Amino acid sequence: MAGILDTPLDLDKLSPAQWALLEDLQGNILKGHGRDHAAHIFLHFDSADGAKECLKRLRGLITSAGDQVRVWQRLRSSKAATQADPGLHTISGQLFLSLALSCKGYEKLGINPDSIPQDPAFKAGMRGRPSLQDPPPEQWTMLKKDGGKALEEIHALVIVSCDTPEVTKLYKDMIVRRSAPHARELGTETGRALRNAARQRIEHFGYVDGMSSPVFVLQDLEGSQNTWNPLSPPSVVLERCHGGDENSFGSYLVFRKLEQNPRMFAGLEIALGKAAGKTSDEAGAMVIGRKKDGTSLTLSSATPSNPPSNDFDYRNDTHGNVCPFNAHARKLNPRGATIPSDPQQGVGGERQHWIVRRGIPYGARKDDPTKPASPESLRERPEWGQVGLLFMCYQRSIETQFEELQSHWANDAWFPLEPTEKLKGVDPLIGSRDTREMENGKPLLQQPLWPSRSGNMVPFEIPQCVRLQGGEYFFVPSISFIRKL
Repeated sequence: MAGILDTPLDLDKLSPAQWALLEDLQGNILKGHGRDHAAHIFLHFDSADGAKECLKRLRGLITSAGDQVRVWQRLRSSKAATQADPGLHTISGQLFLSLALSCKGYEKLGINPDSIPQDPAFKAGMRGRPSLQDPPPEQWTMLKKDGGKALEEIHALVIVSCDTPEVTKLYKDMIVRRSAPHARELGTETGRALRNAARQRIEHFGYVDGMSSPVFVLQDLEGSQNTWNPLSPPSVVLERCHGGDENSFGSYLVFRKLEQNPRMFAGLEIALGKAAGKTSDEAGAMVIGRKKDGTSLTLSSATPSNPPSNDFDYRNDTHGNVCPFNAHARKLNPRGATIPSDPQQGVGGERQHWIVRRGIPYGARKDDPTKPASPESLRERPEWGQVGLLFMCYQRSIETQFEELQSHWANDAWFPLEPTEKLKGVDPLIGSRDTREMENGKPLLQQPLWPSRSGNMVPFEIPQCVRLQGGEYFFVPSISFIRKL
């Protein structure tokens, strides 16, 4: 069975072993569920027997990866559906449900310790990982009630997703009732997809989101792959699930509630644009690493494509004069730049740290997030406490994938550069500002430098426009694991 994890899936030529894998694997891991509304329900178990009973009650509602493939096949057989959605990413008219357990949730089941996933980060929990340089948990607002007092530890996360908010809420309420009295709802985070005029998914700063995730299904590839090929084997994201069938797999899930401040971000776009002699949109694109429609800065002078091409790397911008080294998209996906002399070898090393993003925005904006920032528009944009991103990613190891990206790639001002480079900085969106490398008692990094229209580099410190409000580490077990409880 392990051998089939080393080959991307061709949905037209699935072997019996691949079908067996997909039928036992929960959905949303190898292929996104595609719906625009989601409720993320956090549960607490009061006893081992109650935990097992709760999971048994929900088992029959879980959407498997096999279910997703069958829907894809039905959509593909419909010419109208194919024309409406060439990527076949949307699954309409059905409930999607996934279930994940925290380490404390596994322990609450009272099962054999050997059946509990062993990733060190998962066992410690997100609160126990100082290397992330997160704000102190007592400052998190997620799942806090009763005057700000934190509730009990999270044992399970149930993701419910449908086409409309009304139907999603109906299913969410049904899940909470079905779980009681064996599990208590600690709280629910509701997400809603945002789209631009081209129907691309965006986040609250107005930029296309999630373009660089690995692709595990051959039919999900879009455009050419002459320079950059995101096609990846399932081994990037799947880990053995002990306690299920003989060849069962699951995946580690990271959930983080990231609060955004669009008004502050628009202000920095205006200020950086003025300093660099550029428009606010051009300045924002330097911070993100892409234009708002998803076009890479390294391709911005080429003929625009629809959808924007993802077939690029940074070998023609080795000095960061076009796309800054610390731009968010370049920081978290250097595309081989960790070994500039051999990008292909660099991609091979980076691949082991890749994550699969499946997040969704929360909150609503009255204004259009894709419009250029202007002093007049600032007051229309929401501030703290209103909007953000429910960040979720899947991986085979939290420690070597998500935590490597957050602790080293995003937070390290020198990554992926040699210490002699002048252009450096933490990730401007999610990098921690709490620590800087020191030399003779003074910070090495004062203000990151950004390319200006005149060709000079200008200093500009990016304010913290994104902050963590809570989260946890989970494992998404196989369906057979839940069946055997």
